Amino acid sequence: MNIGESMVIWIVGLVIAALLVQLGRHYFSEDIRERRRRRNHRKVISRARRPVVMLSAKVPKN
Repeated sequence: MNIGESMVIWIVGLVIAALLVQLGRHYFSEDIRERRRRRNHRKVISRARRPVVMLSAKVPKN
């Protein structure tokens, strides 16, 4: 392998690495992750068969 072939391989490798970095930045960006996190809008329903704990808050009576 001569210097020209290795130079072409390095340039192609750098282009591929740059494309992968761009795709990764898009995939892991903050707003994309937030959109993925908000995908599920269903209520959380517990399937556990145990009593529900009611927390009491002391509020002043008017």
